[in-house]
Amino acid sequence: METKRQIIHIGMAGFALLLGFLTRWQALACAAAAFAFNLFVMPRIARGTFRDEEKTRGYSTGMLSYCVSVFVLVLLFPAHIAAGAWAVMAFGDGFASLIGKKFGRARLGWNPDKTWTGFIAFIIAGTIGAFVFQTLILYWLDDYFTIFNAWRFYCGGLAVISAITAVTAATIESLDMKLNDNISVPLVSGVVLWFLHFSLFFTEWGAVYADRILPALAVSLAIGAISYAAKAVDVWGLIGGIAIGFAMYYFADWRGFAVLLAFFIAGTVCTKIGRRIKEQRGLAQEHKGRRGLKNALANCGPGLLFAYITGAGGSWHFPDSSLTQFHAIGAMALTGAFAAALADTMSSEIGQLSKAQPVMITTFKKAAAGTNGAITVAGTLAGAAGAVIVSLAALAAGLADARFMWIPITAGLIGTTVDSVLGAALEEKGLVNNEFVNFCCALSGGAFAFVVFWALLEPEALRFFLRVW
Repeated sequence: METKRQIIHIGMAGFALLLGFLTRWQALACAAAAFAFNLFVMPRIARGTFRDEEKTRGYSTGMLSYCVSVFVLVLLFPAHIAAGAWAVMAFGDGFASLIGKKFGRARLGWNPDKTWTGFIAFIIAGTIGAFVFQTLILYWLDDYFTIFNAWRFYCGGLAVISAITAVTAATIESLDMKLNDNISVPLVSGVVLWFLHFSLFFTEWGAVYADRILPALAVSLAIGAISYAAKAVDVWGLIGGIAIGFAMYYFADWRGFAVLLAFFIAGTVCTKIGRRIKEQRGLAQEHKGRRGLKNALANCGPGLLFAYITGAGGSWHFPDSSLTQFHAIGAMALTGAFAAALADTMSSEIGQLSKAQPVMITTFKKAAAGTNGAITVAGTLAGAAGAVIVSLAALAAGLADARFMWIPITAGLIGTTVDSVLGAALEEKGLVNNEFVNFCCALSGGAFAFVVFWALLEPEALRFFLRVW
């Protein structure tokens, strides 16, 4: 049964190639029709592929979520990105299940339910699928190949960003998340592909910073060792932290690393403050406050995406001869992402110590301390302080301009609000876990800072990009 399910899962990717010929509205109509087909017809003609709980329920959550993800991908992203993310979900996730369950032996250290064989199969199949599908769609649309008139250059870049996306999606799929893989994998893939395509299209792609490699490695290892000795991270948190720190230093120089360090130190201190009180109330961070790989990826992943743009960002001439600098825009977005992440951390950790009665952000009804989506005045003020701390760190490091400090501070407040709303609407109901909510928090803060700062610096450039999109 599971083999048949995965074959169907993989085979449905063939419909992604139609995105090269359909309009967006036609593709959305097809996705909606597929949802209706899976809801009303599949239970009658393919009941043998349903799991026991799905037979009782009368429909397959996985099949329906597949259609929902395709609908969202088509709605939000250009055809080639939607097709690439679809391919990562179909080929990556599908082959990971097929090969991992049959040949997998060695278990992942951060999730014993997953195997290294499946993890690697996901990366290989996802990379190939994303590369082939994007290449075909772009060729049929005659889009970027005409703009760049550089097949070989763009094809090489496409292979790299396909691999990066597949690795990111495989990591997300390997984490112990409550969110269905048919939702998390394609949506994360779409976001990552969008950012990487963005950098490839608008920036000086392929820049190499050889002089940063050794300092990045040395600083990341040193900070990682100190953090582990201080019991701030566990083993996998240490490994993930070193990798993130290295990439942050490499792409955003020591300035970006300073912002990351400010977030980590302030967040760790807030986690330790009042720990006994939190333990007595049953609200303390699990594993005695040690952060793991999931925490690192959720809080730092969006910032790392913007760090990539900061490093790759260069000058790009638009048809109207305007010029834009994406170093500064990426740096502002990076700051906004970490401002949101720290605002969320501090609002949660400090808010738990408040004696005031929390209220739900969605209804303003009283709630028990520790309830997802519950807020307090103390927590909200602490969140604002967290956004200010990160913004000041960016200012001191020369990564940001004092005239625009209101942007990352506002981004921090927006991010922590998004976190609270998602916590109340989804996490409290058990639909997603805390890491997913934290990722959305940081991503929303960074995205806000990115768009607002870009609009202020180069409104014509932003309008041009939206037309291309």
